[in-house]
Amino acid sequence: MIESKISVIPILIILSACYSTEIVTQDNQDIISIDEDCIKIPVAYVSSDREAIPGQTINLSLVTHPFVCSDEIVGYEWSQTSGPTVHLTNTGSASTSFIVPPEYEDIVLRVRVIGKSYVYEDNIKLKVVDKVNNLAPIADADGDVMLPVKYNYRATAYYNQGENKSNMSYVWINPEDSQPITISSSYTAETDIFLTQEVIRPQVLLLEVIENELRSMRDIKLVRYNSKSKTVEIPPRFYPSSGDISVTPNTKVELRIKDIDSYPDAKVEWLQLLGEKVNLTRDNQRAYFVAPAIIDQFVFAAYVQIDDLFSPPVIFRVKVENPGGVSPPIADAGTDQKAKTLSYVKLNGSKSTVGFPRKIKYNWRQVYGSSISLKDSDTAFPYFTAPRIPGKIILLLTVGDGYIESRPDSVIIDINNN
Repeated sequence: MIESKISVIPILIILSACYSTEIVTQDNQDIISIDEDCIKIPVAYVSSDREAIPGQTINLSLVTHPFVCSDEIVGYEWSQTSGPTVHLTNTGSASTSFIVPPEYEDIVLRVRVIGKSYVYEDNIKLKVVDKVNNLAPIADADGDVMLPVKYNYRATAYYNQGENKSNMSYVWINPEDSQPITISSSYTAETDIFLTQEVIRPQVLLLEVIENELRSMRDIKLVRYNSKSKTVEIPPRFYPSSGDISVTPNTKVELRIKDIDSYPDAKVEWLQLLGEKVNLTRDNQRAYFVAPAIIDQFVFAAYVQIDDLFSPPVIFRVKVENPGGVSPPIADAGTDQKAKTLSYVKLNGSKSTVGFPRKIKYNWRQVYGSSISLKDSDTAFPYFTAPRIPGKIILLLTVGDGYIESRPDSVIIDINNN
């Protein structure tokens, strides 16, 4: 809380909805206290880097931090900065999607969140590979904090909740150079931070973690001014009620936070970080979803808000497994091919596997390029006649065993006149 004294003269004070005012008359002066409860930098949770295969549909969404002023964001801009051209949908909204083209080159996108006073900008990289092996790290900036002025506080960055690896790269970012906040070291897991002066609104720090050239979704740390005492206030750290979760398809999964019942007034912000998008039902301190019939790993984060502070993220990992302990289906769409226009093209998915004793089911579909008429698309060896127009075609193969489906695998057919 900051107090300023002014003389008693007619003054028109215009305050946004983000301010609360209290006027007290004392000694012929008005004491006006202004407490700003939201931030005017339009920061948002931005998707992490990831690996992807050609033909895969990528869905990207932004989630605005709850402390951003409700009327602050006025627009969004998605664009591509490098890599083979992709066709982005809904470039002026908080979500976009596209199909990965048939080139094994990195794709970098830029998103700009446009506020009334500031623009928040971030990049997202997709590493296009033949097989997806690596998952992006998860950044953890160790929760919000309330600080007295010029009081050093050691902030710690974690990887995947509580784990600190020596081979990780850490980057602390001050998104607004004019913020009166100092970071002693921007590229270490631990750094000292302190406020250089009294402030009204929360100050913003961002953390990103890099592993295997994949960058995490940025975690957001709010630093608030503590005028009441000379101590540091930080929220408690919470954990999942159980460890990593393994389920079978069509199972209802409940995500619960351990010891959250001790804080009945706490609010929880739920986010899905990794995995095929699911319909997550949020019940404040709990969340639910039904596991899809596909082999996948899902990662969710819960941010617990107690008063004005958010806890470090509570990370939930859910793995969908095949019923009965049978090996999961694995799709193999074969090697990429070159073919002449109007020639006969045969695909080979015979190296795909399912666990014994179940029978394999094939599902081929075209996702990119000139339209073709695919024959026997439910067998290991579908075929088609190459189109008249040269270009690249991508087909995806998924296989199932009657209980669960594999992750898709892609094959690229390069049609030419030679």
